[in-house]
Amino acid sequence: MAYKRTVKFSYYTVCMMEDEQDVSPKRFDFEAWIKKVVDDNMEKKEIEFDNVIARLEELEVDTESGIWKIRFLKLRDTNIPSIVKKKEEAKPIELDDDEYIGEDLLMLYDSKKSVAMIQCNRFAMSKGKLEKCLNKVWDDPKHKIVLLHISKMTSVAELKKKNFRYLCVRLANIHAVEESHRPLGRIINSYNDIGGKSGTLVFSLGRGRQPKAGLNQEQIPIMLDDIYNNRDIVTDAVLKVKDDDDTSCVDVVDLFDNSLRDYIDFKLEKRTALEFQYATNLMMRKYLERKNEIYELLS
Repeated sequence: MAYKRTVKFSYYTVCMMEDEQDVSPKRFDFEAWIKKVVDDNMEKKEIEFDNVIARLEELEVDTESGIWKIRFLKLRDTNIPSIVKKKEEAKPIELDDDEYIGEDLLMLYDSKKSVAMIQCNRFAMSKGKLEKCLNKVWDDPKHKIVLLHISKMTSVAELKKKNFRYLCVRLANIHAVEESHRPLGRIINSYNDIGGKSGTLVFSLGRGRQPKAGLNQEQIPIMLDDIYNNRDIVTDAVLKVKDDDDTSCVDVVDLFDNSLRDYIDFKLEKRTALEFQYATNLMMRKYLERKNEIYELLS
């Protein structure tokens, strides 16, 4: 039986810093790193750093686009899951001394602009750990590889033209705000009246057949203005929008984080892992859709 797994990806420029005080990192040709890995025969070899064991599991280039497809693995022997049979006790997976649980981290690299599209996987490596892995292989203490987020300013004016499908707002350190007819202010004051100091608001169209019109086209723009005007209370806000037609995809917009990112839905069969070729092909499709926009942001 198939199910859907949604995976987040972030976009970075691969850069090089001359030292810790370097305030102007320069774009780095990551193909030089790839060449070093190949020349040193490091594929599927363990890389150890900061009590982490990782390795480069798969590496190939798309001949048509020149984009590299890369699969890293973090090898872990902690927090081991259990195997459960119906009507039997759970049994922890037993690992031999040379066996590990492997956690995937997928990456695309476009050498034309030194752009990396990297999977966000909290069980694998964070951006900081991946940087340390890359630098462990590069092995040049005078030059440090860094991954810099590619950012895009959120245009509230453009968002207000969209069809709103979902809004999630997180509140903290709640206090009373000026009374008005505006929806967010009324909600915040209601929280304050009952003594709530934090909370999460979710506005959605439900799980069934969703109305084409989406959320209220007049009230949500007012809510967006109030979100930005109450940054001392609103800690996070995520909006899902689409163009006002039947064919466009839903975009996820983090209103407080301008880092460029995408979400991809993968269809998997139960008891199977995310296969490298299938995953990177969908990543390629998504990246090529965004490539012109990314190039413009970096120009």
